[in-house]
Order: sequence, then structure tokens, then C-alpha cells
Amino acid sequence: MTISGLPSYISSYLPGSGSERTSVAWTESNGPVFGAHMYTFQAQETQGTPQAAPIDAIERFYCHALISALPEEALPDLIETLHDLEIQFLGPRSLPEPVAPALNLRVRIGKAAPRPEFNADRE
Repeated sequence: MTISGLPSYISSYLPGSGSERTSVAWTESNGPVFGAHMYTFQAQETQGTPQAAPIDAIERFYCHALISALPEEALPDLIETLHDLEIQFLGPRSLPEPVAPALNLRVRIGKAAPRPEFNADRE
């Protein structure tokens, strides 16, 4: 997927057609890390008169923009603060234990296959 394909990719997960929605998106790059943010909500127009975006959308835009602008040295404090907010508003959670994929191997025991002899010289 390319950056220009991001709106189409995300809109495939959203109900309704693109003309009924308003979207705001931005991308950022910090060394090897690439981030993409996109918010979409019901179109804000009544009889041709634009209305303000929902306040919760504006608040979330602001939070994401602020987090994106913080320097790397602020990230440990940010993570700690977000973790405290997570516990306060979402309750304590634990990550699920990773499940190792089941491996089904079929083998046949037979004769040993002769291998050619190999010598490596040190250079």
C-alpha cells in the first residue's frame, strides 16, 4: 500500500460512501518509523451550510497531533501517563498469552542419505 492509497484502504472499512463522510489524515516519518493517522466522521453539512466538526473529533485530532510533535525524550513520560489513563478509564488489562502455532510435521524414517564430503579452508 502506498501513502496515496491510505484513504481508499481505510474507507474500505467504513460504512457509507465517501461523499457522506469527512476525513482528516496526515502522515509522519521519524527515521525508520512511519506513522499514518486518519479520522473520518459523518459529513458536516446541512443544506449547503458547513457545520463545525464534532468536538470529540477535534479533541482527538489535537491529542494525536500533540503526541506526534513530542520529542523522543518525552515518550517515557507519555507512556507512563497514558498507562495511568488506561487503568483509570479502561481498567487494568493484561496482554493475552501468545499462542505458539501448532506444528504438524509428517516424517518418514528411512535410510540415511549419503552426503558429499565438504572441507572448508581458512583464509
